[in-house]
Amino acid sequence: MAQIIDGKALARTIREEVKRGVQSLTSPPRLIAIQVGHDDASASYTRSQARTAEKLGITYHLETLPAETSLDDLDRAMKELAKADDVAGLMLQAPLPPHLDAVACRRLIPLDLDVEAVTEAAAGRLFHGTHRVAPCTAVAALECLRAGAGGDVTGLHVAIFGRSAIVGKPLALLLLQANASPTILHTRTREPARIAASADAVVVAVGRPRLVGADMVGEGAVVIDVGTNWDTTANRLVGDVRFDEVEPKAAAITPVPGGVGPVTTAVLMRNLLTLARLRER
Repeated sequence: MAQIIDGKALARTIREEVKRGVQSLTSPPRLIAIQVGHDDASASYTRSQARTAEKLGITYHLETLPAETSLDDLDRAMKELAKADDVAGLMLQAPLPPHLDAVACRRLIPLDLDVEAVTEAAAGRLFHGTHRVAPCTAVAALECLRAGAGGDVTGLHVAIFGRSAIVGKPLALLLLQANASPTILHTRTREPARIAASADAVVVAVGRPRLVGADMVGEGAVVIDVGTNWDTTANRLVGDVRFDEVEPKAAAITPVPGGVGPVTTAVLMRNLLTLARLRER
């Protein structure tokens, strides 16, 4: 039987650390989330963020802008919101309306307030290893991987399904900095199943339900499932991994839900604390 990596327990440990850190600040930090238009899933996520922030002593403010907001309007709104002295982090909720380019919008976030590390400047710092914060989901996946690997990923060959800017690419950089050996697998990779099956650990972050089965996982591997997909047939959340099929072969595995997801929100709050400490220096 594989070890089930308890994301809720990991998240609880991180939140406790953040709560103590917030109490040591001279004043509560403020996290600002900007939502352009309305999206039900995003609204649910922001409510969850607000509840977590409140428990940790963090001031959370959601700024909702009209769906027709232009890039210039967004720029003006961000600059105005960032003026307050207690603002330590600013984030842009997804999805954005079709007329807004996500990269151009993220470029408007000041680097010292980029709590999710989504700007090109933040990516550059991560590449050079000079970052203070990193993309939340990538960090959460690494935290879960460490938990499943006994705390140390040094020397591990880690196969990563997915090359997104928020998980696959930053996770590969974080793993390199932790002295692991990542391999990114994508739609043009030859023999991805063979490569993944030879790895010590497999991280799956592609957004395709139940993509990875037992044939893609080696005996005794650590499996981190970042996927969150709604199965309309089963009427429940499922991951990118066929859990029931993979779990008997794995040494450790994250469930969905209850794995990487809770850790991601906790990492967001830890990132905010890091930025708040930097502003107080």
